[in-house]
Amino acid sequence: MKVELTASVKAQMDKYKRFLEKPVLANHAVQLNNQFYYGVLYWSLIRNRSVGYIIMSPNGDLVPRADAIPVLKLLLAHNTSVHMFLGKFAIDKEKPVTVFEQIRDFLQGLLPCYENRMNEITRQKAQALIDVCVHMVNSQDQLRKIYDRGIEKHHQMLARGYFVEEDLTNLLDFFRHTDSTSNRELEQKRKKLIQLLGTYNRHKLKEITEKSIESFESDIDGKRTEFHSAQHLKEIYQKNNEIEFEKNIVPKLRNP
Repeated sequence: MKVELTASVKAQMDKYKRFLEKPVLANHAVQLNNQFYYGVLYWSLIRNRSVGYIIMSPNGDLVPRADAIPVLKLLLAHNTSVHMFLGKFAIDKEKPVTVFEQIRDFLQGLLPCYENRMNEITRQKAQALIDVCVHMVNSQDQLRKIYDRGIEKHHQMLARGYFVEEDLTNLLDFFRHTDSTSNRELEQKRKKLIQLLGTYNRHKLKEITEKSIESFESDIDGKRTEFHSAQHLKEIYQKNNEIEFEKNIVPKLRNP
Protein backbone atom coordinates (compact mmCIF):
# COMPACT_ATOMS: atom_id res chain seq x y z
CA MET A 1 0.00 0.00 0.00
CA LYS A 2 1.50 3.31 -1.09
CA VAL A 3 0.89 6.44 0.97
CA GLU A 4 -0.74 9.03 -1.28
CA LEU A 5 -1.09 12.75 -0.60
CA THR A 6 -4.63 13.12 -1.94
CA ALA A 7 -6.61 16.34 -1.83
CA SER A 8 -8.65 15.13 1.17
CA VAL A 9 -5.52 14.07 3.06
CA LYS A 10 -3.82 17.41 2.39
CA ALA A 11 -6.95 19.29 3.43
CA GLN A 12 -6.99 17.45 6.75
CA MET A 13 -3.29 18.13 7.28
CA ASP A 14 -3.77 21.83 6.61
CA LYS A 15 -6.85 22.00 8.83
CA TYR A 16 -4.84 21.09 11.95
CA LYS A 17 -1.73 23.00 10.98
CA ARG A 18 -0.85 25.93 13.23
CA PHE A 19 1.20 29.07 12.69
CA LEU A 20 4.81 28.43 11.60
CA GLU A 21 4.36 24.67 11.46
CA LYS A 22 5.27 22.26 8.69
CA PRO A 23 3.08 19.14 8.35
CA VAL A 24 4.97 15.97 7.42
CA LEU A 25 3.08 12.92 6.16
CA ALA A 26 4.68 9.64 7.28
CA ASN A 27 6.20 7.71 4.39
CA HIS A 28 4.51 4.46 5.37
CA ALA A 29 1.02 3.62 6.53
CA VAL A 30 0.28 1.68 9.71
CA GLN A 31 -1.86 -1.43 9.76
CA LEU A 32 -3.45 -2.16 13.13
CA ASN A 33 -6.42 -4.45 13.77
CA ASN A 34 -6.88 -4.90 10.01
CA GLN A 35 -7.26 -1.15 9.48
CA PHE A 36 -4.88 1.19 7.65
CA TYR A 37 -3.87 4.57 9.03
CA TYR A 38 -1.84 7.59 7.95
CA GLY A 39 0.27 9.50 10.44
CA VAL A 40 1.09 13.20 10.24
CA LEU A 41 3.75 15.02 12.26
CA TYR A 42 3.69 18.79 12.74
CA TRP A 43 7.17 20.29 12.88
CA SER A 44 7.65 23.68 14.52
CA LEU A 45 9.82 25.97 12.40
CA ILE A 46 10.56 28.04 15.52
CA ARG A 47 11.27 25.31 18.08
CA ASN A 48 12.77 22.95 15.48
CA ARG A 49 11.00 19.90 16.89
CA SER A 50 7.75 17.99 16.60
CA VAL A 51 4.85 19.72 18.34
CA GLY A 52 1.80 17.77 17.18
CA TYR A 53 0.37 14.68 15.50
CA ILE A 54 -2.80 13.54 13.79
CA ILE A 55 -3.87 10.05 12.75
CA MET A 56 -6.28 9.64 9.84
CA SER A 57 -7.63 7.00 7.51
CA PRO A 58 -6.27 6.84 3.94
CA ASN A 59 -9.38 8.67 2.69
CA GLY A 60 -8.55 11.66 4.89
CA ASP A 61 -11.04 11.09 7.72
CA LEU A 62 -9.71 11.72 11.21
CA VAL A 63 -10.06 8.66 13.45
CA PRO A 64 -11.40 8.88 17.03
CA ARG A 65 -8.78 9.86 19.59
CA ALA A 66 -9.04 6.57 21.49
CA ASP A 67 -8.27 4.65 18.29
CA ALA A 68 -5.49 7.06 17.30
CA ILE A 69 -3.41 6.68 20.49
CA PRO A 70 -2.25 3.05 19.95
CA VAL A 71 -1.57 3.83 16.27
CA LEU A 72 0.59 6.81 17.24
CA LYS A 73 2.46 4.71 19.79
CA LEU A 74 3.22 2.04 17.19
CA LEU A 75 4.19 4.64 14.58
CA LEU A 76 6.68 6.45 16.83
CA ALA A 77 8.14 3.22 18.24
CA HIS A 78 8.67 1.83 14.75
CA ASN A 79 10.27 5.05 13.47
CA THR A 80 12.67 5.14 16.42
CA SER A 81 13.62 1.47 16.00
CA VAL A 82 14.23 1.85 12.26
CA HIS A 83 16.35 4.94 12.89
CA MET A 84 18.47 3.04 15.42
CA PHE A 85 18.75 -0.03 13.20
CA LEU A 86 19.78 1.85 10.06
CA GLY A 87 21.96 4.26 12.02
CA LYS A 88 23.84 3.14 15.13
CA PHE A 89 23.47 -0.59 14.50
CA ALA A 90 24.69 -0.28 10.91
CA ILE A 91 27.75 1.62 12.16
CA ASP A 92 28.47 -0.75 15.04
CA LYS A 93 28.55 -3.81 12.81
CA GLU A 94 31.37 -2.25 10.77
CA LYS A 95 33.54 -1.09 13.65
CA PRO A 96 37.07 -2.34 12.97
CA VAL A 97 38.39 -5.36 14.83
CA THR A 98 41.82 -5.16 13.20
CA VAL A 99 43.63 -4.87 16.53
CA PHE A 100 42.02 -8.07 17.79
CA GLU A 101 42.87 -9.85 14.53
CA GLN A 102 46.50 -8.74 14.76
CA ILE A 103 46.88 -9.75 18.41
CA ARG A 104 45.29 -13.12 17.66
CA ASP A 105 47.57 -13.74 14.67
CA PHE A 106 50.74 -12.64 16.49
CA LEU A 107 50.01 -14.77 19.54
CA GLN A 108 49.01 -17.81 17.50
CA GLY A 109 52.20 -17.43 15.47
CA LEU A 110 54.51 -16.90 18.44
CA LEU A 111 53.00 -19.32 20.94
CA PRO A 112 54.33 -22.55 19.35
CA CYS A 113 57.87 -21.14 19.46
CA TYR A 114 57.78 -19.90 23.03
CA GLU A 115 55.28 -22.23 24.69
CA ASN A 116 57.96 -24.60 26.02
CA ARG A 117 59.67 -21.68 27.77
CA MET A 118 56.48 -20.54 29.53
CA ASN A 119 55.18 -21.65 32.88
CA GLU A 120 51.58 -22.84 33.17
CA ILE A 121 50.20 -19.47 34.29
CA THR A 122 51.79 -17.59 31.37
CA ARG A 123 50.47 -20.16 28.88
CA GLN A 124 46.97 -19.81 30.32
CA LYS A 125 47.14 -16.02 30.07
CA ALA A 126 48.30 -16.18 26.44
CA GLN A 127 45.55 -18.63 25.48
CA ALA A 128 42.96 -16.56 27.35
CA LEU A 129 43.94 -13.46 25.38
CA ILE A 130 43.74 -15.40 22.11
CA ASP A 131 40.24 -16.59 23.06
CA VAL A 132 39.13 -13.02 23.72
CA CYS A 133 40.44 -11.85 20.33
CA VAL A 134 38.78 -14.75 18.49
CA HIS A 135 35.48 -14.02 20.23
CA MET A 136 35.59 -10.31 19.33
CA VAL A 137 36.33 -11.06 15.67
CA ASN A 138 33.52 -13.64 15.51
CA SER A 139 31.11 -11.22 17.20
CA GLN A 140 31.41 -8.82 14.27
CA ASP A 141 30.37 -11.60 11.90
CA GLN A 142 27.35 -12.28 14.12
CA LEU A 143 26.34 -8.61 14.09
CA ARG A 144 26.56 -8.54 10.29
CA LYS A 145 24.34 -11.61 10.00
CA ILE A 146 21.79 -10.05 12.36
CA TYR A 147 21.85 -6.85 10.31
CA ASP A 148 21.40 -8.74 7.03
CA ARG A 149 18.30 -10.51 8.40
CA GLY A 150 16.94 -7.24 9.74
CA ILE A 151 17.48 -5.29 6.54
CA GLU A 152 15.74 -8.06 4.58
CA LYS A 153 12.66 -7.66 6.81
CA HIS A 154 12.87 -3.88 6.43
CA HIS A 155 12.94 -4.14 2.63
CA GLN A 156 9.88 -6.40 2.75
CA MET A 157 8.07 -3.67 4.69
CA LEU A 158 9.18 -1.03 2.17
CA ALA A 159 7.93 -3.17 -0.70
CA ARG A 160 4.40 -3.46 0.69
CA GLY A 161 4.34 0.21 1.76
CA TYR A 162 3.02 -0.18 5.30
CA PHE A 163 4.11 -1.74 8.57
CA VAL A 164 2.36 -3.87 11.16
CA GLU A 165 2.99 -4.72 14.81
CA GLU A 166 5.06 -7.73 13.73
CA ASP A 167 7.56 -5.42 12.01
CA LEU A 168 8.21 -3.62 15.28
CA THR A 169 8.44 -6.94 17.13
CA ASN A 170 11.01 -8.17 14.61
CA LEU A 171 13.12 -5.06 15.06
CA LEU A 172 12.95 -5.31 18.84
CA ASP A 173 13.94 -8.97 18.60
CA PHE A 174 17.00 -7.96 16.60
CA PHE A 175 17.96 -5.46 19.28
CA ARG A 176 17.36 -8.03 22.00
CA HIS A 177 19.58 -10.45 20.09
CA THR A 178 22.16 -7.73 19.76
CA ASP A 179 21.94 -6.96 23.45
CA SER A 180 22.41 -10.63 24.29
CA THR A 181 25.37 -10.77 21.93
CA SER A 182 26.86 -7.73 23.62
CA ASN A 183 26.19 -9.32 27.00
CA ARG A 184 27.95 -12.47 25.85
CA GLU A 185 30.89 -10.35 24.74
CA LEU A 186 31.01 -8.66 28.12
CA GLU A 187 30.58 -11.98 29.88
CA GLN A 188 33.35 -13.52 27.81
CA LYS A 189 35.70 -10.61 28.42
CA ARG A 190 34.79 -10.67 32.10
CA LYS A 191 35.59 -14.37 32.38
CA LYS A 192 38.91 -13.93 30.60
CA LEU A 193 39.73 -10.95 32.75
CA ILE A 194 39.01 -13.01 35.84
CA GLN A 195 41.28 -15.76 34.53
CA LEU A 196 44.04 -13.27 33.78
CA LEU A 197 43.84 -11.38 37.04
CA GLY A 198 42.60 -14.13 39.33
CA THR A 199 40.97 -11.53 41.54
CA TYR A 200 37.22 -12.12 41.70
CA ASN A 201 35.07 -15.17 41.31
CA ARG A 202 31.74 -15.10 39.46
CA HIS A 203 29.64 -14.72 42.61
CA LYS A 204 31.83 -11.90 43.91
CA LEU A 205 31.67 -9.89 40.69
CA LYS A 206 27.88 -10.32 40.47
CA GLU A 207 27.61 -9.18 44.07
CA ILE A 208 29.67 -6.08 43.31
CA THR A 209 27.48 -5.30 40.28
CA GLU A 210 24.26 -5.68 42.27
CA LYS A 211 25.56 -3.46 45.06
CA SER A 212 26.58 -0.85 42.49
CA ILE A 213 23.05 -0.84 41.06
CA GLU A 214 21.50 -0.68 44.52
CA SER A 215 23.55 2.41 45.31
CA PHE A 216 22.42 4.11 42.09
CA GLU A 217 19.58 6.62 42.24
CA SER A 218 17.68 8.43 39.53
CA ASP A 219 14.99 11.07 39.23
CA ILE A 220 11.93 9.25 37.85
CA ASP A 221 8.81 11.36 37.32
CA GLY A 222 10.04 13.94 39.82
CA LYS A 223 10.78 11.36 42.51
CA ARG A 224 14.08 10.00 43.75
CA THR A 225 14.18 6.30 42.91
CA GLU A 226 16.60 3.73 44.27
CA PHE A 227 17.17 0.59 42.22
CA HIS A 228 17.29 -2.77 44.00
CA SER A 229 18.54 -4.87 41.08
CA ALA A 230 19.22 -4.79 37.35
CA GLN A 231 15.72 -6.16 36.69
CA HIS A 232 14.21 -3.46 38.89
CA LEU A 233 16.09 -0.79 36.92
CA LYS A 234 14.74 -2.22 33.65
CA GLU A 235 11.16 -2.35 34.94
CA ILE A 236 11.30 1.20 36.28
CA TYR A 237 12.54 2.64 33.00
CA GLN A 238 9.98 0.70 30.97
CA LYS A 239 7.29 2.15 33.21
CA ASN A 240 8.86 5.59 32.84
CA ASN A 241 8.70 5.30 29.05
CA GLU A 242 4.97 4.62 29.32
CA ILE A 243 4.57 7.65 31.57
CA GLU A 244 6.55 9.82 29.13
CA PHE A 245 4.31 8.75 26.26
CA GLU A 246 1.13 9.51 28.19
CA LYS A 247 2.47 12.76 29.62
CA ASN A 248 4.42 14.30 26.73
CA ILE A 249 3.25 12.63 23.50
CA VAL A 250 -0.47 11.97 23.90
CA PRO A 251 -1.22 15.68 24.66
CA LYS A 252 0.31 16.54 21.26
CA LEU A 253 -2.22 14.33 19.48
CA ARG A 254 -4.74 16.63 17.79
CA ASN A 255 -7.40 14.04 17.03
CA PRO A 256 -10.57 15.09 18.87
